[in-house]
Amino acid sequence: MCLRYDVIEEYKKATVDQLIFNQSAILTKAYSGWWSSGEEQKKLEKNVEEKIKEIKSSSNINEVRIQKIMSLLEDERNESLIRMHDFQDELEKLQNRLKDKQLNRNRLYSVFVLFQILGLVLISLGSILKK
Repeated sequence: MCLRYDVIEEYKKATVDQLIFNQSAILTKAYSGWWSSGEEQKKLEKNVEEKIKEIKSSSNINEVRIQKIMSLLEDERNESLIRMHDFQDELEKLQNRLKDKQLNRNRLYSVFVLFQILGLVLISLGSILKK
């Protein structure tokens, strides 16, 4: 009772090869947009959709289509992992830059405090030396 009737009917009509192809196409499209955003993401997804349509409309047998879509899936997964690693590298650089700025700010604060203490000592010594 929990299953939708239309989903069950769709799976009854489709062959195993079609299901494999469709699921691989969905995954391929998902991978194409990972770790990208905006116009770049739309462009990547559009390119992948065109490639999927080319594979789907080819006159090859189902096994060849599946091999091609699996190859495309693997390529898109690898490219998304490269984008992820680039993003992580950029994030790490930004974190290191932030840490450096915080260290510099702490050093400047320490120097400022040291000069304040030195100034207070000189003011105290000045009043003592005048007597």
